[in-house]
Amino acid sequence: MAEVLLVEDERILRNHYAAIFEREGFSVRAVKDGEAALAAFAGKRPDVAVLDLDLPKVSGFRVCEEFRRAAPAMPIVVLTANDSDVNEVRSLGLGADDFCSKTEPENVIVAHIRRAAARAESTAAASAPPPDAMPAVVKLGRTEIDTATLVVDRGDGADRLTGGEWEVFRQLWKANGRPLSPEELLDALRERGAPCDISVLYVYISGLRRKLGSAGELITSQRRVGYRLIR
Repeated sequence: MAEVLLVEDERILRNHYAAIFEREGFSVRAVKDGEAALAAFAGKRPDVAVLDLDLPKVSGFRVCEEFRRAAPAMPIVVLTANDSDVNEVRSLGLGADDFCSKTEPENVIVAHIRRAAARAESTAAASAPPPDAMPAVVKLGRTEIDTATLVVDRGDGADRLTGGEWEVFRQLWKANGRPLSPEELLDALRERGAPCDISVLYVYISGLRRKLGSAGELITSQRRVGYRLIR
């Protein structure tokens, strides 16, 4: 459910639009002025901002500019009664994605918001890391692993993981606490082109635990179940 931050100073209109958007399936936070809009945005960034221009305390133009500076990809829809060409050009120049008049029918206004929400969803999906992506540095207590160089820094010394040790660790990390059987780990190693049998897997796990130092205790084993990494 996409969240809309609605910025509208007139109470009746604020409640009116909030009810419409909620009826259409959006989650709505509604605020009454530009200062409250900036505070709400700082507290939690919405999926879509719907913004009036004539706001007390901080103008809608300024709010639009600040939103765009802080969130380059967040859709901003200006919803205003002052729908002059001058205001439209200025709003778009400050970073608004869409400009909508309050005189338009409700279904048209909703269509503008839906289009903005779809854009937000598409942008989020495009920027999301792949499911097996790992951070540049994995931290396990005081132990850090540089995922580019495979160097393990334990704080009191360093080691470098072998390719097999790294693949075992990577699979355990991806499993996010789920135990992996030896067969699953062996299959992953073979998919990487590394011939492997159970005795070699034991060597990888032993070496991995040793190089991780105290963090090696986070790799646990359970008979007839497998291995897991406690994160």
